[in-house]
Amino acid sequence: RPRVLEADGGAMSGTEDSMKGPGEAVAGLYYDASGCSAETLLGLSNTLELLRATEARPPVLNCFGLHEWAMLYTRQSQDPGEGGESKVSRHQSLPLRVSSQRIASLVESRAPLKCTHYDAFRFFTPGAKPLNRAQLTREGQLEAEQPGCVHATMDLFKWAMKLHPWCPSELVGDALEIATRARLLDMRASPYDLEAMPRHQRRSFSAPVSSSKNSEGGAVGSESESPWKVALVARESRLEAAKAIEVELAAALAEAAVIRQSCTGDQEMKRAAAVEAGRMERRAKKRARRQRAGLSASFDAPPAKDVIGELDVSPICVETTEGRQLYRLEQERLWRSAAPVRRRLIGSYEAFLDHALRLATAR
Repeated sequence: RPRVLEADGGAMSGTEDSMKGPGEAVAGLYYDASGCSAETLLGLSNTLELLRATEARPPVLNCFGLHEWAMLYTRQSQDPGEGGESKVSRHQSLPLRVSSQRIASLVESRAPLKCTHYDAFRFFTPGAKPLNRAQLTREGQLEAEQPGCVHATMDLFKWAMKLHPWCPSELVGDALEIATRARLLDMRASPYDLEAMPRHQRRSFSAPVSSSKNSEGGAVGSESESPWKVALVARESRLEAAKAIEVELAAALAEAAVIRQSCTGDQEMKRAAAVEAGRMERRAKKRARRQRAGLSASFDAPPAKDVIGELDVSPICVETTEGRQLYRLEQERLWRSAAPVRRRLIGSYEAFLDHALRLATAR
């Protein structure tokens, strides 16, 4: 965990996580980058290298999300038949919408598979791994990652949280939103029957608007507008308000202390100064308690009903030509939306690591 230091003046007033100047004293309290261990800085540097390498490559937009199918693959000769029970992955509790034979047929017909993400590839069944175009390894991740991958897009949220608290909250919110979209696309294109999910599990702050269905029952297209960013920016403004309360309180207490200490007259004047200083302190503390209570109520308030919706869990049937065309369209949209988030994340990593290097050089 990063060290938290008080700046001159000493009042605790919250934390500053913007990249205007990582580690700068803002409103009295800040996270000090010099508290990071060499191991932490090396990990962040490696992540930046991975993000840069991913950004530099062209996207692969014809994998069709078949990694989820490869995680369930068994050779057709081993399958009990079209009417047999499909084998469910130990990683999912959802039922399947297709048989094992259909999974095997699709995986074999689309070989070589074009998966480029090791953390997806490592869950392929032993029979599916040789069907991938590349035999991926952790050590080779830097040479394989590309920006069109839905799993690389999901990882943007992981990398944003890894940099936190030096990553702006708005960027964390954008990374979370794009990762949520990527995960939803990933699962809609999978062999799992998402429509079997209980309705209460489909509730989300990101509610895509379902559009017309294709001939296989999948959606022809969908758009969504998530209020994640709005909610996080609103939370950030409340945190700024909380900092302002503490700064105002600290200033009032400091003023009272000056009044108490600066009086050099007789005992009666000193008593009067002490009474006035005490009155100022009590008023300031009472006002701060009232303001804190108001902020706590706003933090605890439930989200508005119009921000909670239901996820679109209709399948994208990549076993059909139409479904693959739809997946590629949605994947391209996702890649274009993720590109500016990735570039901003790279900028945040660069800014922080540059600042940490300057601190280390100054010591």
